[in-house]
Amino acid sequence: MNISIERSFEISEGVESAARCLGYWSLKYGYTCTRDSGGEWEFIRGSQLQALYSFDIRKTPTTIKVSITDSEPATAHCSIQVKSWLQWSTGADPKRVGEQMDLLQAYLNGVFKT
Repeated sequence: MNISIERSFEISEGVESAARCLGYWSLKYGYTCTRDSGGEWEFIRGSQLQALYSFDIRKTPTTIKVSITDSEPATAHCSIQVKSWLQWSTGADPKRVGEQMDLLQAYLNGVFKT
């Protein structure tokens, strides 16, 4: 399985607000932040071992990269890669990955205020 999605979009808030939103988002969906440096983040979820014993795409190794420019208006560039040599992609998997991108965009746009 190898599914990749990239998206760029404007956000209404700046880097500090986006960092808070990413924190809420990552807790809600089980991602671990592996890099947080000056408007760039990387998150991971899943593992090859989990992918071996499950058909759940949430268990498949997933890397999400987010970078935000602190310009006016701020722009976010996000990429998701779901990759495992132990799983095959089903017809619904690309849709599920797209839904994760939609949720990430919604959090960065402040739709889910917490």
